[in-house]
Amino acid sequence: MTRSSKLWFVTLLTVARFPLVLLFFVGAIVFSYVGWAWVFFGAMTALILSAVTDLLDGYFARRLGVVTPFGAHADPLMDKFFYLSTLPLLVFVATHNHHLGHAIILLVLTLFFLTRDQWVSFLRSIGSMYNVGGSANWSGKLRTCVNLPLICGIYYYEAAPAPFQFLSPWLVHGFEVVALVLNFISVYVYTRRYWPSLRRSADVDSDSPAPAEPGQGSVIPIPGTAAATSSGPVGSDGPGGQGSPPNGQLLPEPVDSASSEGRAPPASPKLFGGGGSRPMRQA
Repeated sequence: MTRSSKLWFVTLLTVARFPLVLLFFVGAIVFSYVGWAWVFFGAMTALILSAVTDLLDGYFARRLGVVTPFGAHADPLMDKFFYLSTLPLLVFVATHNHHLGHAIILLVLTLFFLTRDQWVSFLRSIGSMYNVGGSANWSGKLRTCVNLPLICGIYYYEAAPAPFQFLSPWLVHGFEVVALVLNFISVYVYTRRYWPSLRRSADVDSDSPAPAEPGQGSVIPIPGTAAATSSGPVGSDGPGGQGSPPNGQLLPEPVDSASSEGRAPPASPKLFGGGGSRPMRQA
C-alpha cells in the first residue's frame, strides 16, 4: 500500500463520520414516528460505525505513519459534530418516549459534555500562543472510550423494540454516572495542564503577544527612501496616499517648553496660512 493510499484510507475514516451521523440522525427521528424495526437497526448500525471510525482513524494514522495537520484538526471537528448531533437527539428520543426523568438526566449530560469540549478548545487556543502542544491526554482518550459506547447504549435502551430489549435501567444510569465523573476529571486534567498559559495570558505584565495601539509604530515615509517604496504606512491608502504630508515631509514634533529649561520652543511650521506663519514650501 502506497503512502498516498494510506493517507486516503485514514482520511476516509475521519470524514466518514459526518454522513454516518447524519444517517443516524435522520433514521432515529423517522423510527420515532414509524416504528419499523429495520429503520431502528439501520440507525443503530450507522451510530455504531460512526463511533468505531472515531476510535480507529487516529490509531491507523499513527500505525501507518500518515499523521497530518489536516487529520489533527478534522478529528476533533468530527467529534464535536458527533456530540452536537447525538446528545440532543437522545434527549428528544427520551422525551418522545415519555421518559421525562431520563430526558432531564440526558439534558444535564449534554450540557456538561458540550461545555467540557468548548472549555478544552479554549484552553488549547490559549496554549498555542505559548507553544504548548494540544494533543489529547489519557483523560480525554478514556472519556472518549466511555462516551461512545454510552451513547450507543442509551439509544438502544431508549429506542430498541421490546422483543430486542435487554439493557437494565440501572446499568444505563450507572454508566451515565461514570461518564459524568470522567467528564469532570478530564476538565481538571486539561485545566491543570494549561493553567500556566492561562495565567500568563491573563497577566497584563506578561510578555504575551498583544495588538498594537492604533497608530503605534506608524512611519510616514519620505519620497525616494526605502520606506516610501513599501506597501504604505498604517492609516494611509498606500505611498503618498491620503493622510500623508505634502511631498512626504515629516512634520516636526512639538517641543515641551517645560523641558527646555525656560528657553522658548522653536517655531513649528504651519501647513495652512495665517498671520505670522512661515510660507509652506512649494512642490
